[in-house]
Amino acid sequence: MYALVIYDSLYGNTEKIAQAIAEALGEYGKVEAVRAQDAKSERMFNADVVVFGSPTQKWGMSPAIRTFMEQLTPEAMKTPLVASFDTRLHKPSFLTGSAARSIARMVKKAGGTLIVPPQSFFVTASEGPLEPQETSRAQAWARTVHEKVEARHTILV
Repeated sequence: MYALVIYDSLYGNTEKIAQAIAEALGEYGKVEAVRAQDAKSERMFNADVVVFGSPTQKWGMSPAIRTFMEQLTPEAMKTPLVASFDTRLHKPSFLTGSAARSIARMVKKAGGTLIVPPQSFFVTASEGPLEPQETSRAQAWARTVHEKVEARHTILV
């Protein structure tokens, strides 16, 4: 399996989650974790799964993730399965917004296939730090993503 984790991080919290996800997915094959401003959509053509992550800012995704996603074509979204996550305050999403949900909407609009529902990981304050156990929870979520990807590939074969 080849996984690509594309993320943005303002205070380092989302980066920690992205790295935890990449580490867990690395148990199953090759994985790259890339900041959105350094990512190239061409990398997605060979990926089995692409995981997008962003801090929640102004009830949605960060400008860097938005800019990357606005450039995605249906062709780029054809091959990989997709998952999305965000970091945000641990309050109801109608109060905080959710970058993961915004990403999921853009993925669907671009013709992508979400493999799992959007996931939030929580910070204790606007600048962090992460709540205890969030990196462990991110690794467990990444293993679920892998299981869903493998199940999907088994069905398609």
